[in-house]
Amino acid sequence: MSSYTPRKKPTQARSRATFEAIIEAGAQLLVEDGFHNMTTNALAERAGVSIGSLYQYFPNKESIVASIIERFADRQFEILAGGLQEVITAPLAEVVHHLVAAMFEAKQAEPELNRVLVEQLPPIGQLDVMRDWTERACHLLEMALEARRDEVEVEDLEMAAFMMVTSCHGIMHSTLLDRPKLLDSEVLREHTARLILRYLGCQE
Repeated sequence: MSSYTPRKKPTQARSRATFEAIIEAGAQLLVEDGFHNMTTNALAERAGVSIGSLYQYFPNKESIVASIIERFADRQFEILAGGLQEVITAPLAEVVHHLVAAMFEAKQAEPELNRVLVEQLPPIGQLDVMRDWTERACHLLEMALEARRDEVEVEDLEMAAFMMVTSCHGIMHSTLLDRPKLLDSEVLREHTARLILRYLGCQE
C-alpha cells in the first residue's frame, strides 16, 4: 500500500459518510487554503470528525488529496458518458459537438478545484488516475466511432479516439490556466468541434 492510499475503504453507511465528509472537506480546503497550507487538523475540524477518526481512514493529507483526485475524475467521466448517451443514435457530427460540450461541462463542474489540482499539486497518484480516465474515455469514443464507421475517414479508430480525447483535454487545460473565461464560450466549443470534425474527415 502506498502512502497515497487510504488505510481502509468503509463498508457501512456511517463509515462511508465519515469518509466522504473528509474528502469533501479536503476539496473545500484545497480551494480555500491551497495544498501547502492545508493541514489534517483543519481537515478534521472542517469535516466534523476527530483527528483520530481521520487517521483511521487516511495516513496523511496526501492520501486524502489522492482520493479527491479520484472522485473528481469519476465525476468528470460521468458527465462525459452522460453527454454521449444522449446522442447514442445520432450522426457523427452531433456526437462530436456533444463530446466537446460534455468535456467543457466536466471542466466547468468544479473549476476552482480543477485549477488547484493542476497548478499546486505534487505527483500524488493523479497521473495514474488521469491515465485511467483517458483510457476509459478513449474506449467510449472508439465504440462511438465504430458505430459510425462509414462517416470516419481515419482508418485507425483507436488512434482517432485518442486524438479526440487528448485534443479536447489539451485545449481545455490551456484555457483553464491562461484564459479561464473562455471556458464559457460557445465560440471556443464550436472551434474545437470543427477541429475534430475536420480531422475525422466529417462534413457538418
